[in-house]
Amino acid sequence: MSTMDTVRRLESAGLTREEAEEIASAQQAQAATREDLAGLEERIVARVDSAESRMLLALLAFALVVSAAVAVLLF
Repeated sequence: MSTMDTVRRLESAGLTREEAEEIASAQQAQAATREDLAGLEERIVARVDSAESRMLLALLAFALVVSAAVAVLLF
């Protein structure tokens, strides 16, 4: 729904034009905030995925070092 549609509906419900415009403006600002939060969520997920990948690589490297150390000690 567009801002003007919102203003018209609020006016038809008995609000003044100024009141309707203020509410519509606040509603528009809230919609932008939701978009901002969606973008933030995407960035957070990407960073967590990256951190998980780095942690997995470090764990695999550690396992390789431990395996090599055990092999040296056994043979």
